[in-house]
Amino acid sequence: MISYEAILKKMEEKAGEARLQKDERKIRETVEAIKTLCELILEDKKGEIPSAGTAPGGERPVQTTVYHQEKLETDDGANGDSLLDF
Repeated sequence: MISYEAILKKMEEKAGEARLQKDERKIRETVEAIKTLCELILEDKKGEIPSAGTAPGGERPVQTTVYHQEKLETDDGANGDSLLDF
């Protein structure tokens, strides 16, 4: 879990980097990173944010794929499932 304190410290580091930048594009990139860190804190409801790779509740999400195998019916007189059937 990542604490608010760790995120706030990282925000301070990024703010310092932004102050030292001369290039406007680099400043905007750094401020965008700070914005993302702010959103992490604002979206969290428990006070701690799960680290990357774990879902809330301590379990990793399971993804399942379901394949439906149905014969394609055509009206052009094709006589099979193969691409080579004419």
